[in-house]
Amino acid sequence: MSYSRIILAFILVNAAGITLRYFELDTYFIFVGFRFHLGCILPFILLLRKENISELWESLRKPLFRKKIIPVFWLFSSLAVVFIVLYFLRGIKPGDPDYFYEFGLSSVFDYPLYLAWNFPQMCMLFMVLTVFAGGGNIPFIKVFTGLVLLFGFEFVPLGSEFSFFSAGSFILLSLTASFFTTKLQNIYWFSFIIFSSVWSIVLLFGSGSEVIINLFFAREYSSWEGFFKAGKQYSLYVIPLFLFVLLIITAFYSNFLRKKTPSKNQQV
Repeated sequence: MSYSRIILAFILVNAAGITLRYFELDTYFIFVGFRFHLGCILPFILLLRKENISELWESLRKPLFRKKIIPVFWLFSSLAVVFIVLYFLRGIKPGDPDYFYEFGLSSVFDYPLYLAWNFPQMCMLFMVLTVFAGGGNIPFIKVFTGLVLLFGFEFVPLGSEFSFFSAGSFILLSLTASFFTTKLQNIYWFSFIIFSSVWSIVLLFGSGSEVIINLFFAREYSSWEGFFKAGKQYSLYVIPLFLFVLLIITAFYSNFLRKKTPSKNQQV
C-alpha cells in the first residue's frame, strides 16, 4: 500500500471532520440503522483494494485468536474493578436517569441489535488498521498512531474546552484496539471489545456525548445519565479507570499469548 494514499486518507478525514464539526454537522451517518463514522468509512473507501478485501474475508473466515469466551471476562473484570473501587470509596449510588425505561432498559434488550448495526463499520476499521500495520516493524505503533490520526479531530476544541479525560479515555481505548489488531488479530473480538466497552460503561455511568449516544445507542437521544452515579470527585475518573484496567488485562494476555502462538506481526 502506497504511503501517499494513507497520508491522503489522514488529511481528508481530518479536513472533513473539522469542517463538519465547525459547522455543527454530524461526523457520522446512519443508514437503515447501520452506523458509519467518518473515521471508519472514508479511509476504507480511499484505501480499498482487491487484496484488502481478500484479507478482510480471511480475517472473517479464519481469525488467529480463537478463544471463545475469555475477552468477555476481561470486560466484566474491568467493570467489577470500577464498582469495587467506587464502593470502598463510598463514591457510587443508584442513579435516577430520565428515560429509564425508554433508553436504559430498552438498550439492554437491544444490545445485540446495536452491536450488529456497528459491526460493518468495525470491519471497515479493522481492515484499515490492518493496512496501517502492513509488513515490517512496529505494527502496534503504526496502528495506534493511525487511530489517533483518524479520530483525533473529534477532540479538537472548537468553541469548547479541551477535555483531558475524554482524550485520555480515547487513548486508552485506542491502545486496546491496537492489541486486538496486531496481537490477537480477531475481527470479531475486536468489534465486540471496542463496541461493548463503550456501550457498557456509558450505559452504567452515562455520557453527554451526542456522537457516542447516537453511534452506540439510539439516534433519538443526545445524552444519558446512567444507571449509577459516581461521586462528584470521582465521576471524571470512572471511564479512564475502566479502560485502563481493560488495557492492562488485554496487554498482559496479548504478551502471554505471543510467547505461545506465532502471529503475522511479531514485533510491537
